[in-house]
Amino acid sequence: MVRAWTWILVLGWLGVAGVARADSEEVTLHVEAGPAMVRGEAPVFSSDVTTRPGGAGSVRLTYGLTDLFAAEVSLGGAAAEALEYSMQDGGDLGVGTSHFDLRALRVTAGMTARFGARWIPTATVAAGYQHRLLTGGMLIDDERVLVDYLPTESSSDLLVMAGVGLEYRIDRHFIVGLSAQLVHAFALGGKAFDGVEIPLRVSYSWYPGWFKKQTRERLDD
Repeated sequence: MVRAWTWILVLGWLGVAGVARADSEEVTLHVEAGPAMVRGEAPVFSSDVTTRPGGAGSVRLTYGLTDLFAAEVSLGGAAAEALEYSMQDGGDLGVGTSHFDLRALRVTAGMTARFGARWIPTATVAAGYQHRLLTGGMLIDDERVLVDYLPTESSSDLLVMAGVGLEYRIDRHFIVGLSAQLVHAFALGGKAFDGVEIPLRVSYSWYPGWFKKQTRERLDD
């Protein structure tokens, strides 16, 4: 399902990216959230990898440096329930399945290219810091009976993200959109983490005139 949505977004992006027109100096506040698939390695015991559905969201602020490129900063997070790793050797606890819930908080900065005025294909790259917590740790046996509780695990990550999206401008201020983005964490002393996220977005834009340049009204398509 994730791959299908990714291809739909890429094809739609390519189909309308021929009209390259956006506004410099435009500031846009984005609020976005949607489903995600996360992939992570077992934090304790034996080596293993699991993939689970979850969710992700963020609040982003972008500023149009030129008619094409906008700088952005973002504060967001991700969550997934029941990351489970089977055949884990718990030593004195025996062999079982380790269970954790994921919580992550991230802050990033990046650049977005905007290829339109009314219909707006976008391409974004960003990097930043992420802190992950694996909470609710348990070791359970083959019959799903609790063997023992496991301590919370944490990890700090250097995060990189890349995505494409398609937005539609409703009026002078409001925009809605959908995007697909890939997330990879270079763990700083912890285990690897990857994700695919498909957030829905509602945005509000305006012209604050922070740098006192000549602002231009966006023309209708």
